[in-house]
Amino acid sequence: MIDIENIDYTIPIYNRKDIIDNTDWDNEDDKLICEDIIDKMDEQIRTTIVKGRTAQIPYLGNIRKNPVHMEFTAQKSNLSELRKQVGKAEYKKQISKLIIDIKANCKTQDYIHRYFNSIKRNNLKKYNKLFNLLGQHYADLYIYSIMWCKEVPFDQDVEDAYNMISNDG
Repeated sequence: MIDIENIDYTIPIYNRKDIIDNTDWDNEDDKLICEDIIDKMDEQIRTTIVKGRTAQIPYLGNIRKNPVHMEFTAQKSNLSELRKQVGKAEYKKQISKLIIDIKANCKTQDYIHRYFNSIKRNNLKKYNKLFNLLGQHYADLYIYSIMWCKEVPFDQDVEDAYNMISNDG
């Protein structure tokens, strides 16, 4: 049987300085280069997260701010005004409704972004050609125009009229 009281649960925590200082470096230049690389990565990750995008950290994974929290924080001034005007119970209802709306909006935006990327992936040659020729906005507009197209349901009468016109011509 395992004796739980005698197990050591100490988790060592190392920061960047501890790791760099405990590593055996051939010379001081290698250490400085490593510190510069880590500083640049830290700066890039910070700016990416501030922009609200996903940052990819090598050997660790991806990190991003929660878009619901970002939107909720952006509306904080409106919420403080609302809190002054209504009671606590009504405020809680309004907050929960707002969070549900924000989540639905984020889910919709996420779907549109994924759908846009799937269409872009399927039409990548045309997108790259337009991007190089006319710029990103025009190429994106081309993808959005494909997104906005709706499927036309099959109608036998229209098909018959088309066949009659095309056979006569």
